[in-house]
Amino acid sequence: MRPEEPGNEVKAELLGLFAAGRYDEAAARSRRLTREFPEDGFGWKLLGSSLAANERFTAALPILLRAAELRPNDEVVQSNLGATLIRLGRPIKAIEHLRAAVAIKPDFWQAHANLGSALRSVGEISLAVESLRRSVNIAQARCRAIDRADFQKPVR
Repeated sequence: MRPEEPGNEVKAELLGLFAAGRYDEAAARSRRLTREFPEDGFGWKLLGSSLAANERFTAALPILLRAAELRPNDEVVQSNLGATLIRLGRPIKAIEHLRAAVAIKPDFWQAHANLGSALRSVGEISLAVESLRRSVNIAQARCRAIDRADFQKPVR
C-alpha cells in the first residue's frame, strides 16, 4: 500500500532547497510531488511558494489556491496566497487571505506586514499602520527572545 503523503525526509529535503534559495529546483521537485500525492497539500504549498519566490505570481496563483483548498488552516499558505494576490493587483482578495493567516497564527509577523501592505493599497491607512506596527512589534519581540536565548548559552 502506497502512503498518502510524502515522508518527512522528502519534506525536509524540499524545505532545505527552498531555504537555500534554490527555488527552481524546489519547484520542479514539488511539481513531481503534486503528481505523486495530489491530495496532499505540502507539495502544492511548496510549489506555489517556490514560484512566488521566483516572482512567477501568475503561475503561483492557481497552485496556492489548490494548496489553500487542501490546507485551509495553514497560515503560510494563506499568507503566501495573500502576498501573491497583492503582486497581481488584487488587494481586496489578498486582505481576505491575510486576515485568515493572522487569525490562524496571531504572531505571524510576515502576514501582518503583508496585510498592512494590502490595506494601504486600498486606502485603509489607519488599519494598515496598525497592522504594520503589529508586525514590527512581533518581529522585535522575537529578536529580543533570540538575544536572551543567546546570552543564556554557556560560553566555551
